[in-house]
Amino acid sequence: MKNIDYNKLKDYVLPGRDPKDTFQASVISAIIWTVFSDITTFFVKYINIRGALLNYGSEDYNNYLWYLREVNGKLMMPEFSTLMRFAFWGADLYITYRIIRAFMDMTYFTKDTKNIYLIRRLGERAPVFKRCWTRALIGIGTALICCLILWGVNYLTYICFTPK
Repeated sequence: MKNIDYNKLKDYVLPGRDPKDTFQASVISAIIWTVFSDITTFFVKYINIRGALLNYGSEDYNNYLWYLREVNGKLMMPEFSTLMRFAFWGADLYITYRIIRAFMDMTYFTKDTKNIYLIRRLGERAPVFKRCWTRALIGIGTALICCLILWGVNYLTYICFTPK
């Protein structure tokens, strides 16, 4: 694997920030938020509903019995789309945070600060836009890619481990 030269990315981060730390923090935080939300919703729900199906009548799973559906007199697991409901709430929160943060950075560097040195360093408006939105777009892209990968993992889990 080719190493990334982070010195070439200095034009894409805010002044005074390390490009390596900035981009790694964006990618790692997007992955953590997305995986955490998927584990706390889909997998916890799937394990408990499957337990309610396999141990029907046990009082341990009474909260999950309403998920089960009856088809031709048999209890069945709910559909995959029902289990995936709200599975990526962490990715939604992270994407919303990144967009708000990019707007806050734009506002700070274009309106709030009147520091002559900072304005000379940033120069025109286009580089300011590039510096404020690059980190947000990398984080959003990483979160969306993680959502696609986790959706596939969830679907394979549902197909392979759901009782017939």
